[in-house]
Amino acid sequence: MKSLLTAVVLLIILSGCKKFIEQQKENYVLSAMTDGQWIITKFVNAGDTITNHFSPYSFQFNRDYTVDAIKQNVIENKGVWEGNPNTMNIMASFPNAASPVSLINGTWHIDQNSLTYVIASQSGTNGQKNLRLDKK
Repeated sequence: MKSLLTAVVLLIILSGCKKFIEQQKENYVLSAMTDGQWIITKFVNAGDTITNHFSPYSFQFNRDYTVDAIKQNVIENKGVWEGNPNTMNIMASFPNAASPVSLINGTWHIDQNSLTYVIASQSGTNGQKNLRLDKK
Protein backbone atom coordinates (compact mmCIF):
# COMPACT_ATOMS: atom_id res chain seq x y z
CA MET A 1 0.00 0.00 0.00
CA LYS A 2 2.85 2.34 0.88
CA SER A 3 4.58 1.73 -2.46
CA LEU A 4 1.35 2.42 -4.36
CA LEU A 5 0.95 5.73 -2.54
CA THR A 6 4.59 6.59 -3.27
CA ALA A 7 4.10 5.76 -6.95
CA VAL A 8 1.01 7.97 -7.18
CA VAL A 9 2.80 10.87 -5.48
CA LEU A 10 5.80 10.48 -7.83
CA LEU A 11 3.50 10.39 -10.84
CA ILE A 12 1.81 13.62 -9.74
CA ILE A 13 5.16 15.30 -9.11
CA LEU A 14 6.60 14.18 -12.45
CA SER A 15 3.54 15.31 -14.39
CA GLY A 16 3.76 18.65 -12.60
CA CYS A 17 7.46 18.91 -13.50
CA LYS A 18 6.69 18.16 -17.15
CA LYS A 19 4.08 20.92 -17.23
CA PHE A 20 6.55 23.27 -15.54
CA ILE A 21 9.23 22.47 -18.12
CA GLU A 22 6.79 23.01 -21.00
CA GLN A 23 5.75 26.33 -19.46
CA GLN A 24 9.39 27.39 -19.17
CA LYS A 25 9.99 26.56 -22.85
CA GLU A 26 6.97 28.64 -23.82
CA ASN A 27 8.10 31.55 -21.63
CA TYR A 28 11.57 31.40 -23.19
CA VAL A 29 10.18 31.61 -26.72
CA LEU A 30 7.77 34.38 -25.72
CA SER A 31 10.53 36.45 -24.12
CA ALA A 32 12.91 35.97 -27.03
CA MET A 33 10.28 36.97 -29.60
CA THR A 34 8.81 39.96 -27.77
CA ASP A 35 12.03 41.59 -26.58
CA GLY A 36 12.67 44.21 -29.26
CA GLN A 37 11.78 44.66 -32.90
CA TRP A 38 12.83 42.38 -35.73
CA ILE A 39 13.79 43.17 -39.33
CA ILE A 40 13.85 40.91 -42.36
CA THR A 41 17.43 40.74 -43.61
CA LYS A 42 16.76 38.08 -46.23
CA PHE A 43 13.60 36.98 -48.01
CA VAL A 44 13.54 34.55 -50.93
CA ASN A 45 10.20 33.76 -52.58
CA ALA A 46 10.21 30.88 -55.08
CA GLY A 47 13.85 31.54 -55.94
CA ASP A 48 13.51 35.34 -56.21
CA THR A 49 15.34 37.38 -53.58
CA ILE A 50 13.01 40.23 -52.61
CA THR A 51 14.64 41.35 -49.37
CA ASN A 52 14.59 44.99 -50.47
CA HIS A 53 10.74 44.96 -50.46
CA PHE A 54 10.92 44.57 -46.66
CA SER A 55 13.57 47.25 -46.04
CA PRO A 56 11.13 49.88 -44.70
CA TYR A 57 9.58 47.38 -42.24
CA SER A 58 10.24 46.19 -38.74
CA PHE A 59 8.10 43.77 -36.76
CA GLN A 60 7.11 43.88 -33.11
CA PHE A 61 5.90 40.58 -31.66
CA ASN A 62 3.77 41.19 -28.56
CA ARG A 63 3.09 39.05 -25.48
CA ASP A 64 -0.63 38.92 -26.33
CA TYR A 65 0.34 37.04 -29.53
CA THR A 66 -0.29 40.01 -31.80
CA VAL A 67 2.37 41.31 -34.18
CA ASP A 68 2.75 44.77 -35.66
CA ALA A 69 4.19 45.41 -39.11
CA ILE A 70 5.80 48.80 -38.66
CA LYS A 71 6.69 50.82 -41.76
CA GLN A 72 8.86 53.85 -41.15
CA ASN A 73 7.87 53.98 -37.45
CA VAL A 74 4.10 53.73 -38.11
CA ILE A 75 2.07 50.55 -37.55
CA GLU A 76 0.84 49.65 -41.02
CA ASN A 77 -0.68 46.23 -40.27
CA LYS A 78 -1.64 44.21 -37.25
CA GLY A 79 -1.57 40.44 -37.22
CA VAL A 80 -1.31 37.47 -34.92
CA TRP A 81 1.47 34.97 -34.27
CA GLU A 82 1.97 31.69 -32.46
CA GLY A 83 5.18 29.84 -31.71
CA ASN A 84 5.60 26.16 -30.94
CA PRO A 85 9.00 25.29 -29.43
CA ASN A 86 8.29 21.54 -29.65
CA THR A 87 7.77 21.48 -33.43
CA MET A 88 10.07 24.49 -34.08
CA ASN A 89 7.27 26.24 -35.99
CA ILE A 90 5.99 29.78 -35.92
CA MET A 91 2.76 30.93 -37.52
CA ALA A 92 2.00 34.48 -38.59
CA SER A 93 -1.18 35.93 -40.06
CA PHE A 94 -1.75 39.46 -41.33
CA PRO A 95 -5.33 39.15 -42.63
CA ASN A 96 -5.59 42.62 -44.19
CA ALA A 97 -2.04 43.05 -45.43
CA ALA A 98 -0.92 43.63 -48.98
CA SER A 99 2.37 42.45 -50.44
CA PRO A 100 5.06 42.20 -49.19
CA VAL A 101 3.71 41.73 -45.63
CA SER A 102 1.12 39.18 -46.82
CA LEU A 103 4.01 36.94 -47.92
CA ILE A 104 4.77 36.30 -44.25
CA ASN A 105 1.39 34.64 -43.66
CA GLY A 106 1.43 30.94 -42.85
CA THR A 107 3.42 28.46 -40.80
CA TRP A 108 7.19 28.66 -40.94
CA HIS A 109 9.64 26.00 -39.82
CA ILE A 110 12.50 27.44 -37.77
CA ASP A 111 15.68 26.03 -39.28
CA GLN A 112 18.16 27.96 -37.13
CA ASN A 113 17.77 30.47 -34.34
CA SER A 114 19.39 32.33 -31.48
CA LEU A 115 18.26 35.19 -29.29
CA THR A 116 19.14 37.63 -32.09
CA TYR A 117 18.17 35.88 -35.33
CA VAL A 118 15.76 33.36 -36.85
CA ILE A 119 16.19 31.52 -40.15
CA ALA A 120 12.95 29.92 -41.29
CA SER A 121 11.43 28.22 -44.32
CA GLN A 122 7.95 27.61 -45.66
CA SER A 123 6.88 25.22 -48.41
CA GLY A 124 3.65 25.68 -50.28
CA THR A 125 1.88 25.42 -53.60
CA ASN A 126 3.57 28.65 -54.74
CA GLY A 127 7.05 27.29 -54.01
CA GLN A 128 9.59 27.57 -51.25
CA LYS A 129 10.04 30.71 -49.13
CA ASN A 130 13.03 31.41 -46.91
CA LEU A 131 13.57 34.28 -44.55
CA ARG A 132 15.97 35.57 -41.99
CA LEU A 133 14.84 37.82 -39.15
CA ASP A 134 17.37 39.75 -37.08
CA LYS A 135 16.89 41.83 -33.96
CA LYS A 136 16.91 45.49 -34.83
